[in-house]
Amino acid sequence: MKFKLNATDLIAALSVLKTVPPRPVTPQGGAGYLFVVKGERCFIYSRDSLCVARVDFPVTEVEEEGSFVYPAEYTEHLKVLEGQTLRFESETQEDERFVVRYESSEGNKAERTSFSPQLLLSTCDEDLNSTKTSYTFPAGILREAIDLSRPFLAKVDGAEEQFKAIQIFDKSKPEPSYAKGDAHLFAADGVRSFYFWCEAFAGKGLEIHSQHLSSLQGFLGKSEDTVTLKSGDHFNFIENSKGHVFGWPRHAKTHSKFSYYPLKSELYVFSVNRVPFINAIEFTRGELEKKRDKIKFSFDHERRTLQLSTSEGTSKASSSPLPVRVKLKEDGSEWMLPKGWTFSLNLDHLLDLVGKVKGHEVELRVLVFSQEGSRKEVAMFRTIDDFRLDNAGKPTVESEGSYKCRVTRYMPSKD
Repeated sequence: MKFKLNATDLIAALSVLKTVPPRPVTPQGGAGYLFVVKGERCFIYSRDSLCVARVDFPVTEVEEEGSFVYPAEYTEHLKVLEGQTLRFESETQEDERFVVRYESSEGNKAERTSFSPQLLLSTCDEDLNSTKTSYTFPAGILREAIDLSRPFLAKVDGAEEQFKAIQIFDKSKPEPSYAKGDAHLFAADGVRSFYFWCEAFAGKGLEIHSQHLSSLQGFLGKSEDTVTLKSGDHFNFIENSKGHVFGWPRHAKTHSKFSYYPLKSELYVFSVNRVPFINAIEFTRGELEKKRDKIKFSFDHERRTLQLSTSEGTSKASSSPLPVRVKLKEDGSEWMLPKGWTFSLNLDHLLDLVGKVKGHEVELRVLVFSQEGSRKEVAMFRTIDDFRLDNAGKPTVESEGSYKCRVTRYMPSKD
């Protein structure tokens, strides 16, 4: 088979395919990209052990359709051929060797011994064509939501599988709480929880295991404007506006219910300047032994300040007091009980709670209650972050062409 292509198209295609590095398929560890020429289009596929990516672009002067494999280790240098036309030729020689060669419009030539396309198994086309549902997402907002959720996923091997996946709730399941969770991207590690509500996610269910997130994020980073989720019985696919495709196996274990305790539950609602808050966390982390994460988090009612301190290990330290502004309820009263408190918490988790808040102010909400059967008090901390994002996932104050978003991050104390 023979055909011509634009090297610029090929280079762009390979940059997308690298989000799913092809797995070795030969005894010698050889890996490659599967090229399939149909009509005047060239489709290229890359597979790892679970996921698949597909791109396509136009080709000309096609002499016989077919497929071949180009070794992955010899693709990086193709960038130097930018703007040139390449004439590819593939053949199986009498000694059953697979050979691929090309010649550029400026006289560059190369020939490679390849291997059988059969070793790369099937393409993803059959699964893609059999998908049953289709939803459109703003590419940048989906990428941003996933990025913000990742610190809240379980990272230990023994965790239940639903705590290793992100999930967008919709109304597709009979469980009543699913309807309440509609438009929420949710992640949890069994202790902490993350919620990303966006009006652009309404009615669009999605689930994906954490092991595929890096590849999906890489693919979304190569996508513009919107992407389309296509769901089938066994695979989910994301297709971007250029027709590029990323696919992953459906995740069997999902969260059975959606829960979000009411905002009126909190006893304290503060507004804290974000930069000094983060500086206090980073100062305390620097004074804390590296293998430790437990600190004291205190509120002084009279001074109306928060403070972080360490009391374990070989050193003691405390941050400068952080002034807080107490939020007011609708009736004009303060959202605060007339007393202070001190609780233990995980410092690294606190940074996850406030570190990526979009605004200059952190809305910190605290629920204090006594454990059942005990007089000891514990606390639940959460931040609420309201903002708007455009299709590219960038914060904006403009309402036109943007979407309302709300991020809730939750963590308990360690008491």
